Amino acid sequence: MAAHTARATHPGRLALTWGKTPNFGGLSDFLGVPRQAGVSVPVSRGHGTAIARLLDHHSSGQPMSGKKGQSYSILRTFAVWAVLSIAVLAAIAAYQMNRFVAERMLRHDAHITGEAMTALIVTPKAVRAMLGDGSEATRREFLEQIRLLSSMPHVLRANVYDRAQRVLWSSDPRLVGHIPGKNDELDEALQGKLVMHRGRTDGSDLEKPEHRYLAQSIGEFVETYVPIRDSQGQVVGAVELYRIPVELFATLKEGTILIGIGALIGAAALFAALFWVVRNGDRTLRWQHERLVESSRLAAVGEMAASVAHGIRNPLASIRSSAELALETDALDLRREAHDIISSVDRAERWVADLLRCAVPPDGDESQASADAALATSTAFDQYRDEFTRRGIHARLAVAPRLPRVAGSTQGLAQVLAGLLANAAEATPAGAGVRVSAQPQGRGVRIEIIDEGGGIPPGDLERVFEPYVTTKARGLGLGLPLARTSVERVGGRIALASSPGHGTTVTIDLPATEEPTESMSANAPHPREART
Repeated sequence: MAAHTARATHPGRLALTWGKTPNFGGLSDFLGVPRQAGVSVPVSRGHGTAIARLLDHHSSGQPMSGKKGQSYSILRTFAVWAVLSIAVLAAIAAYQMNRFVAERMLRHDAHITGEAMTALIVTPKAVRAMLGDGSEATRREFLEQIRLLSSMPHVLRANVYDRAQRVLWSSDPRLVGHIPGKNDELDEALQGKLVMHRGRTDGSDLEKPEHRYLAQSIGEFVETYVPIRDSQGQVVGAVELYRIPVELFATLKEGTILIGIGALIGAAALFAALFWVVRNGDRTLRWQHERLVESSRLAAVGEMAASVAHGIRNPLASIRSSAELALETDALDLRREAHDIISSVDRAERWVADLLRCAVPPDGDESQASADAALATSTAFDQYRDEFTRRGIHARLAVAPRLPRVAGSTQGLAQVLAGLLANAAEATPAGAGVRVSAQPQGRGVRIEIIDEGGGIPPGDLERVFEPYVTTKARGLGLGLPLARTSVERVGGRIALASSPGHGTTVTIDLPATEEPTESMSANAPHPREART
């Protein structure tokens, strides 16, 4: 028998270290995958590669051409269209709100101005004087009041019109006696309406005849038309007042800024809320898609598991029996080779068992079962105690007292932890350490396995939970996916943290099914702390 010896080229990278192995194909030859003893390979280069490509083809239904279709990002598409849509809506809302507020404030200012002029200037006596029914002294008094009004700060011009729209009086004598022409605002005022108009002297408003002789440097102004009524309530004329309400314009400018800021904040808050909802939905869809693909691939392996188990277990049993008989001989070399054969057969059996565990779900609802986390942790640690010692690894176990029982089965949890400890043993070099702990965490139990190996590169770390993705030369890539499936099936959570040169930490959080009690399981020492 030929023996193969290899070493772990990248400790902590989940790379497998082989000792002497017998010269028979085992599972790798049965699956048609060439053996690469002693080689540390990148992700998806182990035994899982051929299976993964086959099952990818099975689950996707697409030709195995290796070409990937273009992916559609819901989050990116939503972000682009949401920003555009919300920005447009916010701009429209801000514009309409600013316009509404400005119009309301200007109209309110016009009402105050109109009421003041009606009460103080356009009195019944002044109206009779304007119509020629009053005394000359009353007429001069009325005109003097209008003149004083036009001389007030920020007042540009005051005009008095009769029913025929002729200028009876103006602060600009050049307009007296003229009819300005078409004036929609004056028409409305002569119909009894209080009219307000906002214009600019540096724009097209200067084309209106009544705006002649206004200086272009003035800028924005407000003109107010106040109807003049006689004692019977009939409109007999109108007073036109041009003003620059500085304080009002300053207030409107501040309001515009505040409305803009409010619209911007509201748009940002709306986008953030919608983005959060869509992002969570996108994550959920991606997670469900990944679970669906994984379920499809694991279902496909179920079709293969039965034939693999039937086709390989019988030959393996015969090989192991022959090796056990060889252990009874006195030849030391033959017994050593027999031990290697038995170890390799057991490893192949574990691979077949992994395949069957993927294919056959456990009986019943594991989330309703109750597991002894302390017993499962101790059992898995004891299973690998000799392996740690043989490899020269300093292993330590720390189990807290009075741990609550957790969801799942004790045997299933022990199998998950055993697989993780196998990875830790293969990743950790001699002289380094592995720490295993089980501690209460909130309303559950946290189990941690920390190794001092070489760590996992970030590019590989993102894919370690994908089925058939492995960094081992002879791995199937099912250990971590099976661990995650088993833990999530009972409502738990598993996470892996690692960085090159700083080891790897696997954290398992399991929900408690009952509160801890003083009576602990008699099948395992609680609390327990052990070292190798």
